[in-house]
Amino acid sequence: MAATDPRKSLRKRIKKTIASWRNKSPKTAPPFDTAKLVVMALIMSDLPLTQKEVWAWIMGSCSYYRNIAAEAFWDHTSGSLGASPTATKVRETFDDVYQQYEVPLLVSSGSSAVTDDARYSVGLAAGESWLHLEAEVGTFPFFKLPAELRNTIYEMVFQYPASGLRLRWWSDQPEVLSRDLDDRSSWNEPTQTTFSTDPSSWNEPTQTTFSTKSLSSILCPLLTSHQFYHEAMPVLFEINTFHCAGGSDLKSVVATMPNEYCKHIRSFSIANFDLSMKIADGEDDGADDFGQYSAHPLKMLARLTNLRALRIYVLERPGVSGGVASAEWEDSEGVRILRTMRGLDKVDCPGIPALQELLEKDMCQPKIVPHNAGG
Repeated sequence: MAATDPRKSLRKRIKKTIASWRNKSPKTAPPFDTAKLVVMALIMSDLPLTQKEVWAWIMGSCSYYRNIAAEAFWDHTSGSLGASPTATKVRETFDDVYQQYEVPLLVSSGSSAVTDDARYSVGLAAGESWLHLEAEVGTFPFFKLPAELRNTIYEMVFQYPASGLRLRWWSDQPEVLSRDLDDRSSWNEPTQTTFSTDPSSWNEPTQTTFSTKSLSSILCPLLTSHQFYHEAMPVLFEINTFHCAGGSDLKSVVATMPNEYCKHIRSFSIANFDLSMKIADGEDDGADDFGQYSAHPLKMLARLTNLRALRIYVLERPGVSGGVASAEWEDSEGVRILRTMRGLDKVDCPGIPALQELLEKDMCQPKIVPHNAGG
């Protein structure tokens, strides 16, 4: 007996799942989020599709979206001042799918990600896993699983791309940085948010905006139960790398982060950091017009009591015109603060090996534990 074609089988299930929505009441939205509809469209096609072609498949498969498109066309050609709120929301949600790193989209070779002419496809296994067409609803005794297995599940739930989560003082939505360029197996085209090692380029991503995921959505699984929170929260902060871009982000974000989060962070990086930063006099903890602080932002790192890896991208490079001369390193307030830290396994200063060596000598020394600790 000939083996069943996996893609043919999956397409058959998709057709069955969506068939009833082709001629459903146009006022009734299908129970699939936009990301699932995009993945369905790509699986049903033999060739990679553009965003417009994906949208055409969705309209042909669901009367709800077909009706929205028809109304938007009518409004546009009738001289309406703008699309309806529903049409605008649908379009925004559709565009967001191509920014979400979780959706297992692949960009065809030669295409630029998140552009009108980009062509997308999806791997069979990744697409099937994403759709969950035959998922069963029910409960099971999760906490009766072995602790090792529970920890593995926590890591699967909370492991974000290796590049990490970038925290900004003005936003509650951490920027999810793209994976390494050689990892294209089941993630969006990594060049959509290339993460340059050149500090001067950190203010703007090289092609498009960073993918975002709200902090509340990242943490919401922790609300499952008290035991889930107690076991999973440390995993979230231990296995991911966190980033701040400059002194303002470092001081605002780390200063306000709960201690129970700070103590579990193992890997941290800072971009656009100015070694020549001066400390202003006075009681004000904010920055003045000259970028000065009454308390040095690097002092906030003391809250990360179990930090093991630190990477610093220096904004003004030592020995470069306009930067800090090598001879001034030891007199820099920032370097003096860093050299008081102990217990790290790795310190990285891209492009400045001499500074990295200087910091490693002190920061990679064992922590001094008081004799009465724990007594």
